[in-house]
Amino acid sequence: MPVFLRSLVLALALAVLALPAAAAETCFDPASSRLPMQAELDDGSHFEVIERRGDRLHYRIGRSPETMLEMTVAGAFFTTEMIGAKGAQNFSWSVDLTTLPPVAAGQTVTAEATVTSLAGASRRLWSEATVSEGGTVTIGDCTYPVLRIETRQSSDGGPIARVVRLYQPGFMFSLETIIQLPNASPVTARVKELR
Repeated sequence: MPVFLRSLVLALALAVLALPAAAAETCFDPASSRLPMQAELDDGSHFEVIERRGDRLHYRIGRSPETMLEMTVAGAFFTTEMIGAKGAQNFSWSVDLTTLPPVAAGQTVTAEATVTSLAGASRRLWSEATVSEGGTVTIGDCTYPVLRIETRQSSDGGPIARVVRLYQPGFMFSLETIIQLPNASPVTARVKELR
């Protein structure tokens, strides 16, 4: 076999052997400072982290500019601000968000919020969240441990939704979300790619 072909075969063999190591390098480590900043979901939505600060996550999610929401969430449970095409809403919760413990299996959190639009309209919101072990979620070649957070929400007008999230605490966001609205089929959105 000519030297060129032998070198080419050797290079290809080494490249194939290196593939698993290269794939492992693309996985994010929830305990490190190298965390995903963007995600593509299987429903066509794009997710982008704007900022992580303490226990707060500020992010954007949507399929298009018209459906884009910008939100800030504290402690995995509490939306504090939401801005969308229909305007902004601020959430004032009955719990002190500065004293929340880290999210962990076994927690149950119940709280009430006053949700106020910039126009001044307000409504009350009740939320109960229960955290349990969630197993793992696999995205591509990477497997991540998650917590299962089940939240039931209602407002002055009655039940709003039951939401089940498979939440990755290090990333500070969910890798899968199932939303069950009253009298409707559940809708599932799952992360298919992290960047």
